[in-house]
Amino acid sequence: MRVDKLRDTKRELARRLDQLRESSHVVASYYYDCHRYLRFSSSLGPFRTRRNLAAKITERYHGVEKGLSLPAPEPGHGASVIEPLTRLLTQYLESYGEDELTAAAVGALSAYHEFNAQRIDVGSIPFGDRIEHLVRNYSGNPIGVAGVRDVSRSEVESAAASVTPEFFSSRHSVRIYDPQPVTDQEIETAVLAARCAPAVCNRQFGAIRTWRDRETIDRLLEIQGGTRGFGENIPALALVTVSLRSYWRSAERNQGWIDGGLFAMNFMLGLHAQGLGSVALNWSKVPSRDRLLRQAMPDLRDDEAVVMFIGFGHLPDEFRVAASPRIGLGES
Repeated sequence: MRVDKLRDTKRELARRLDQLRESSHVVASYYYDCHRYLRFSSSLGPFRTRRNLAAKITERYHGVEKGLSLPAPEPGHGASVIEPLTRLLTQYLESYGEDELTAAAVGALSAYHEFNAQRIDVGSIPFGDRIEHLVRNYSGNPIGVAGVRDVSRSEVESAAASVTPEFFSSRHSVRIYDPQPVTDQEIETAVLAARCAPAVCNRQFGAIRTWRDRETIDRLLEIQGGTRGFGENIPALALVTVSLRSYWRSAERNQGWIDGGLFAMNFMLGLHAQGLGSVALNWSKVPSRDRLLRQAMPDLRDDEAVVMFIGFGHLPDEFRVAASPRIGLGES
């Protein structure tokens, strides 16, 4: 009896030691993520880089667009958004000049000014003089670049007419591929689909890298560590990342993985729409593995958070997939 009790005690001590060890790993991993988020996001101070400032401007001008897209926008609304937007936009123009971002921001402000000018006295438009100055001095033509546009139900129905639930249910994680090379055009088409994914306040700062050479794919998959038995047959590989500079405040600490996940899913659906297969390869890794990937990829910026790898390629005529039954609706 004493021997059994001693054995049970040793087992309990071992179990608690394992719990303590795992808890320390979890805390260390959270600290790693926290440190990187605080270092690169705009949570602790001014906009330190072009990307930080661009993210804030994007959030602000999209706020203008959202206001204009409401069922019944109120004339003269939005002063709390217009003031910081015009100020940050002026700062950006002085520091970095004109680009696609500034065209979108000035375009949204122009649409806002036009909407209000048709309904209230021009002198009553919040910060109307600033808007007029920005539009007047913009060398390009931002009119119509941003703001709102009308869409008909028939337009959406026409585009979706050939899409059925089977399109989504026929997509599987594919681990068997035809050796036919993936073309540049096929990748570009899938990336275009990825760009249409929603992102918080239109902060489209997801990025994707792709490779088709065997040496690089094998090297990166070895670091990823989850493709035993099929990785050597993956003909193309993608890496999805998001910039932590796109976010700020504690509430947005996980937003990058949400935006990046949507971006990645649209990329895979873009592949599926062309008859290509794909498999999501997770990047739920400890800090040491993340550092190892960054050492292997000198072009991977420190502010980029890795969301996932995606293996993809052409489908063979016949192949096997995991059944992966789904739980019923309403169950959790």
